[in-house]
Amino acid sequence: MGSTFDYTQEERDRDINAGLYQKFYIVTPVEDIEFTIGAEDTEVIEVQCQVVDPAGDAMEDTFCLQVLICSDEDGLIPAAFSSVTLAATTGTVQVETTADQDLQCVTDETGLLVFDLTDSATSAETRYMAVKLPGGKMAVSEAITFAT
Repeated sequence: MGSTFDYTQEERDRDINAGLYQKFYIVTPVEDIEFTIGAEDTEVIEVQCQVVDPAGDAMEDTFCLQVLICSDEDGLIPAAFSSVTLAATTGTVQVETTADQDLQCVTDETGLLVFDLTDSATSAETRYMAVKLPGGKMAVSEAITFAT
């Protein structure tokens, strides 16, 4: 086997079969979450969370994400929800650390999580969805506002 410049395909195939050659994959980092907040319909608001790469393109893979429901636009103050429930309709909730507030979730194979937030109160509620990305960055949605 000579230098890397004269390493032939035949030699590479031989080394792959012998377990001596490793392929390296470039891993694209998760950059952000693209939120889509639907209109309220019969006290239900759908919130979509799409994992995106640095170019803003949807990432086609499954991801484990921490999802928090907050009462501030910075995603720092946990929301006290006595009247709002949260249900995943795409992706799955693996663990609810705090019911309807702090969830460990797994996206579907397209990097998508979809939740239905249902409000049973008679007063207006405004909340934010924060998602902790694998690198530690927090992505926070626009306001999720329920009418009375």
